[in-house]
Amino acid sequence: MIRTTFFSQGRVDAYLICCDGEYGWVDSGTRGNGLKCVDLLNKLQVKKLRWVIGTHAHKDHIGGLAAVIKAFNPDEVIIPHDRVRQQVIKFAAKGSERAAAEAAHYRIVKPGDEFTLGSAIFKVVGPFTIRKIAPGLLSENYNSLIIKAIDKSGKFALLTGDTSAAILNAVQDRFKGTDKAINGCEVLKNPHHNGRLPASVLKMLDPKVVVVCNSSPPATAYQRLIHSIGAALYTAAPKSRGGNGNFPISIM
Repeated sequence: MIRTTFFSQGRVDAYLICCDGEYGWVDSGTRGNGLKCVDLLNKLQVKKLRWVIGTHAHKDHIGGLAAVIKAFNPDEVIIPHDRVRQQVIKFAAKGSERAAAEAAHYRIVKPGDEFTLGSAIFKVVGPFTIRKIAPGLLSENYNSLIIKAIDKSGKFALLTGDTSAAILNAVQDRFKGTDKAINGCEVLKNPHHNGRLPASVLKMLDPKVVVVCNSSPPATAYQRLIHSIGAALYTAAPKSRGGNGNFPISIM
């Protein structure tokens, strides 16, 4: 079973993945978010992270990753390109936090690469091309890692960072009919926070659950679209704003 706990940190991706007693971590938000995530992880009695993932080089995704690295000393930091490593170090606080970020083992992955967490297999399926741009530009979103998190039953969650509908279509077109195809996911981490995917892409992915990591729920029209394909919607927005707060999702 893969159990993912999404943390309510505003317009931020920050979530814990557990399988067979091992833990992995994805993104973090800014440094302030990262410090709050460390506190929450401690409250959950997480002692060790096998790995952490920095999906792309934007500050609202990896600005607090150094705090997580320092606190939990992961075996590796999984990234799509080296500028993510540079930004993790840049946004770290001076002193022991920055030293931990500099000393971490970074692994640049590409489509076809795999890693594990307990019995779960994580297959990298995108992006196909890394754009060589300044990390702060909006188009850095297109460098986001796209990963299938596959339970031993074969069911999977799709982790998307801030990728685009066009890239998701390209991934499916390339891998259709293979074990890297992305249609039929159990859980879809909605790309780019509360960004709206076209109906055609949602229908292709055919998720049972859509998770939105944002400070508020998505627009009513998008909520209707998600429900129209038979999917449940969860959002990491605070409960006071109509979201689910911190919440777990399991695949079994």
